[in-house]
This record gives sequence, C-alpha cells and structure tokens, in this order.
Amino acid sequence: MKNGFTLAEVLITLGVIGVVAAITIPSLINSYKAHQLRSQFLKSYSIITQVAQQMKNDEIDYDSLQAMYGDGYYWHGTYKIFKQYVKYSIDCETSPTEKTHKYCSRKSTDTNKEYKTLFGKYKLNPDMISSGELILPDGTNLLFNRKHTVAVDLNGFANPPNRTGYDLFFFRYVDGNYLPEGFAGTLFSTQMKNYACNTSKDNNGLNGMSCAQKAATENDYFKKIIKKK
Repeated sequence: MKNGFTLAEVLITLGVIGVVAAITIPSLINSYKAHQLRSQFLKSYSIITQVAQQMKNDEIDYDSLQAMYGDGYYWHGTYKIFKQYVKYSIDCETSPTEKTHKYCSRKSTDTNKEYKTLFGKYKLNPDMISSGELILPDGTNLLFNRKHTVAVDLNGFANPPNRTGYDLFFFRYVDGNYLPEGFAGTLFSTQMKNYACNTSKDNNGLNGMSCAQKAATENDYFKKIIKKK
C-alpha cells in the first residue's frame, strides 16, 4: 500500500502555512523598519553630537556669534557653521539643480510631502525648519531653525511618511551640546512630553516635537510608532 497525502490534506497544510505567513510576515517587516529607523536615529544623534564636540574644540559657540554678529547671523548663519563639520553634504540653499531640489524640503513644491505631526493630522509649522537645510551623503536631511535647533529627517525628505516623531526628530543646542528635544533644558522639556509627544493620537499641532527624548531612551519606541501608523 502506497503512503501519501490526500488533496484535502495538502490544501489544509497550505492554508495553515498561509495563515501563519499572513500573521508573521507583517510583524517581521515592521520589526525590520523599526530597526532601520532606530539605527539611523542613533547614527544621526552621534553625528550632531560629534559636530558639537568639534565646535567646542575649535572654541566656536553659537551664543558668542550671536553677540558678535547680531540676530541676523544667529537666525540664518548657524547651519553654515554646522556645514563646515559635515563632509560632502549638499547645501539645499545654494544647490542650483532641480534634481537636488526634490530631495530638499525647503525647495520642494510637492504639498503631498509636507512635514506633518506624528499621526499626520496637522502640518508642521515651517518656522520650525526655517533657517537652512543640508543633505548628508547617506541621504539624511538636516533642517535648521533660528533657535539653535536641528531637525533630522532619518530617511530623507523624498521618502514618506515625513512626520515628526516618526522619521523627523528635533535636537536643541544647549550649553554647547545638542540634546534630543524633550530632555530637561530643551524647549519641549520632559514636563511637556505628553503635550508634544502623544504616541496615541495627534492632540495638537506640536505633537511629535519632543519625541526625540523617547526615541533616545526607549528601545521599543519605533516598534510602537510603526505599529500605530
């Protein structure tokens, strides 16, 4: 007597495999995305921390430059100082090519790619990224504003979702160091974390602004955010 599987048994087995795959594959994909975002976040955090240390070594301080050159330099010149310490970066303010412009948020006219709050309910106030933009060799965008803040777009402006607290994080220059926004001493301090980093819903137009603090201190932060996207 020959042993074998009936057609019904084969179909049942394939069905079980399909159900297991449908359950596990999305989880694996989300875990991979979360790992990518966290790795890029830590890399970007390291880069801007290194720049702050190099500035210290060269005795360069934004506050002293403000006193020397006035508010005009303070507002719009800080990214130019930062640029000196990141090799091979593209300056979106001076790049003349249309090819480069699609990667620059400040040059883009595509309203579908505007930066928004964590869950996409509100548009990001453009004043938050109003004073210069650089693109690093790995495709990361650095966006500056007039108050010693640098925002890091982890996967570049050309790639979605372009949301604060998801792939866009803010760091603030405090006493010679860049701190993740949300830490004590930053504008959106830990006392405001529920106001400016609500991981359940967009409750205001600033939601996501202080999520860098959570991303820096919580190992599973990106897994939670991707799951709720």
